[in-house]
Amino acid sequence: MNFFFGAMSMISGIYQSAMMAKAGKQAQQAAAQNAEMERARGEAAAEDELRLGRQVAGSQRVAAASQGVVIDRGTPVDVRAQTLANAKLNALRQMWGAEQGATMEEYRGAQVARAYQTQAIGTLLDTGFNAYNLGLLGNTGDGLPFGAKTFDRYFPGVIS
Repeated sequence: MNFFFGAMSMISGIYQSAMMAKAGKQAQQAAAQNAEMERARGEAAAEDELRLGRQVAGSQRVAAASQGVVIDRGTPVDVRAQTLANAKLNALRQMWGAEQGATMEEYRGAQVARAYQTQAIGTLLDTGFNAYNLGLLGNTGDGLPFGAKTFDRYFPGVIS
């Protein structure tokens, strides 16, 4: 009976280990997708900042022209240039923030995958040691591998 329960424990340990490794890969893939979404969000936010900057610069141009100011030189040009420069700076900030978020998401995914992989290896090692202690693996002193002595004890005459 110990052989049966030992074999079932070994199969269960191997399966559990495989599922842990699979969960780690899935977590890393999800993190990569989240990172791509974060980058796309940053690009969209940057485009919004640039569009807003162009709208404000256009409004400034119209306002200056409606007041009779020469709009092609001097202060009105400088004001519009500063507005557009601020919009570009804000767009870059949006992109940088999104890239930082994406990088952190990728790092988290890698850490989760590494943790699952470590658990999977630990489970395999634990399963192997338990199987060895039950005589299911390794040479049991009879010159036959894989616990043949233990197998023969529970299923006499099958091997010999």
